[in-house]
Amino acid sequence: VSIAAAVNGSASTSVHVDGYNLTSTITATTTYPFEVSEDGINYGSTASLAQIGGTLYIQYSPTASGTETGTVTLSSTGATDVIVTVNGTALETASLPYSQNFEDATENSQWMIVNGSYTNGWYIGTAANTTAGGSNALYVSNDNGTTNAYTNGSESIVWAYRDIDFGTHSGYSLSFKYRCDGESSWDPMRIYLGAPADVPTSDEAPQGATQIGMTNYSEILSWTDYNIILPASHSGAQRLYLLWKNDSSLGDNPPAAIDDIVIIGRDCGSTSVPIVSN
Repeated sequence: VSIAAAVNGSASTSVHVDGYNLTSTITATTTYPFEVSEDGINYGSTASLAQIGGTLYIQYSPTASGTETGTVTLSSTGATDVIVTVNGTALETASLPYSQNFEDATENSQWMIVNGSYTNGWYIGTAANTTAGGSNALYVSNDNGTTNAYTNGSESIVWAYRDIDFGTHSGYSLSFKYRCDGESSWDPMRIYLGAPADVPTSDEAPQGATQIGMTNYSEILSWTDYNIILPASHSGAQRLYLLWKNDSSLGDNPPAAIDDIVIIGRDCGSTSVPIVSN
């Protein structure tokens, strides 16, 4: 089980536990910075599940950046304990103004990528780039980042995200460069913004997040500048989510690639010019 959370923040995930031929409830035990819960609301060092099992929620609350490994022990009277390994990744929250051209290894390491076991996934590498004097970008690849290409016969739903403190401003501007051919709404990139939450296993919006900009970023072969004006409601801790999804038929290369991401606060007297409102 793997969980990523911002430093001094928290994130959770859930696992399903099955109980067979047990004579008592199942007790889950762990140690901080990991906590467990049977309802996804009240977390602590222990939680109880019915004899037949159920959903166990695991929360990670790091206080410093880096990686941590813990365990969750599942026990029931008369049964052999089951030990689940939990891996936590603590991410530093960026602040505004935020600029990312994917040329800095330290900043790149703060982007969380959730590719699962899909053939097509997000990678930071040199197969795509639009930064003057640079060599890197964030892009979708079917060969671990060697090329910016995808296999259109292999369905994928993959995510990349970054936690950013937007502070408090009258509004915000998000600009970036991208290219993505793909296929209309079947093989696009989508962008969401909202308070940090778990990424779903489907192509639905993360909990509490709003889709921003175009509905589908696709069928654009050349690097294109894009700017989104965001309202003041996107203040405080925000998570910028990038989704790539493709079905198992048709679609053209290249898939999504993004570079030169810039986010600034807009207050009275701002001179930035909106291209797209959201």
